[in-house]
Amino acid sequence: MTEVDHPAFGFHLDQMNMISQRNYYRTTHLINNTFKYLGKYICSAHLKDLRCDPGYMFLKYDEVLIGDGVLDYHTLLTQLSGLPEDIPCFCEHLYSENEYKVNFSRLHQLAQKAGVEFRRRSSSFWKNKFS
Repeated sequence: MTEVDHPAFGFHLDQMNMISQRNYYRTTHLINNTFKYLGKYICSAHLKDLRCDPGYMFLKYDEVLIGDGVLDYHTLLTQLSGLPEDIPCFCEHLYSENEYKVNFSRLHQLAQKAGVEFRRRSSSFWKNKFS
């Protein structure tokens, strides 16, 4: 990151994609280390969850609705809320509009439990950001 050294350079966080066999049961530690080393570079984030399929003979991960997997969303949302910038957060790879509704509803519930909130960007945010 320091090699690029450009003010417009940032890191898109996809925390779920960082999960491996080594840290599957240690996502709190993974999240905290991610923010320790990359937090100041994060400019956007994907919010997804992951679960290992125990019925499969070999290691197989499934992307699941938020809250049905192993990602520690309390820690992730708390860390995201501590970033200085208003960053966009996305959900993806869902099959239906209803699944997106469920995911976003769960995110708002998890944020409330963590004592943080998602705020809608105001038109002044965009005006100040790009003027």
